[in-house]
Amino acid sequence: MKKAILSGAFSLALLTTGAAYANTAVAVGAAEASMPNQVTLTVEMYLVDNMGNPVTSSGVHGYWALNVLTGELYETDTHTPDLFLGLPPGTYTFGTISNPWCGGNQVDVTLDASMQGDPVPVQLVFWEE
Repeated sequence: MKKAILSGAFSLALLTTGAAYANTAVAVGAAEASMPNQVTLTVEMYLVDNMGNPVTSSGVHGYWALNVLTGELYETDTHTPDLFLGLPPGTYTFGTISNPWCGGNQVDVTLDASMQGDPVPVQLVFWEE
């Protein structure tokens, strides 16, 4: 019986220690994401027709950006459906969150620290069936 109690207490100590380390890892990751010296960029998405004219009404539900190097996927949200806020520098493939009958092409864009400030414009050509 004493062996079972000691074994259970030891297991509980390991679980508690593991949880503490897991929380520490999350806190470190969060601190890295909010470092004041880290460069982040804003990207503004535009849809145009095949003649280059702006498309103001479409069935596109937002946009996605895939970091080519890291594989990290970003999506716009419902509050800022045409803006990516806080993208780190890198090469991205941008595309639309579409329905089966309309969407936009995909385009690769390299963002670097010199583009910080005003939003970086990215145009996608709209298509529909």
